[in-house]
Amino acid sequence: MSKKWIIHVMTTLVLCIIVSVVYYLNHTEQRDEMSEETFMKIVSTYYLDSSGKIRSYGTTDNDEYLLESIGLYMSWLQKHEKTEELASFIETVTNEFLVHQGNAAFLSWKIEGNQKLSSNAWIDDARILSILGPKHSLSKDIISTIEKYQVYDGLIMDFYDWEQKQASQRVVFSYGSGDDTPISIKKMDDLYHTVSESSDLFFPEFYDVTNKDFIAMEEVHMVDQLLIAIQLEKTGLDNDEFWTWLQTEWENNNLISGKYNRSSRLGNQIESGAVYGIAAALATLKNDDNLSNAWKQRGQQLVYDANNGYEDIHFFDLIWNAP
Repeated sequence: MSKKWIIHVMTTLVLCIIVSVVYYLNHTEQRDEMSEETFMKIVSTYYLDSSGKIRSYGTTDNDEYLLESIGLYMSWLQKHEKTEELASFIETVTNEFLVHQGNAAFLSWKIEGNQKLSSNAWIDDARILSILGPKHSLSKDIISTIEKYQVYDGLIMDFYDWEQKQASQRVVFSYGSGDDTPISIKKMDDLYHTVSESSDLFFPEFYDVTNKDFIAMEEVHMVDQLLIAIQLEKTGLDNDEFWTWLQTEWENNNLISGKYNRSSRLGNQIESGAVYGIAAALATLKNDDNLSNAWKQRGQQLVYDANNGYEDIHFFDLIWNAP
């Protein structure tokens, strides 16, 4: 083997390594620089309609619009200090989702076509309230309406139907206690304390205020369980058994299922982008950066289509995997 040939091979290898490193650094830099703007472009191109509402799926064939979608996007915009865009969506909420019934002010949780549904959702209202703050005029109207129509026995019911003139009779634990809003109801915190002391691995989903009973569904949705775990974590309550199981589930199966059977603890082996995004948020609260990054990566793999097609991607999955 000649010395000249060896030098040629070594030179070629070095050049290949240099090209690979330069490509990686350029690609990473470009992705980091463009990540927020690229995400906003995806939202405006595939999900946003001409009135400023956000479609549930990224196609013009879809005419379902959730207040949840706008609220989650507004939270993201606020976090990233996109004040001009945030102001635009506050106008959209007021113009498109607000319903006045006498002196009451409700936010419809869903619009189908041009039809507003005649009920709200506490979690959507709470999200809007946390963004607007207590001094905003819309906040004041919503708070007074919730306190009058939706609070029962010191607890916030999950919705009120203004056509039926009736609130639900249950608390939904994945909706949170409203600790980030101007509404503070101590009895909600007491319920979450009881939830944290449950002997079951999975948390109960509801509290029936009529029968004063905690309700646990046999089919467990992991989105709900993770949101409850986050609520417990933020308020310093125990979720250790669930957190330990979640890590073990990931280590053993290299996935987190979207649904589980409460009794058998077996998952359906179907993954969800939102599940990984919410799990990553919980891991961040637990100061586990390795798991948070791993779950973010898996969620983004599920959501971001290489062909830029989003017709099958629900906005809830998209937003929980935003940069």
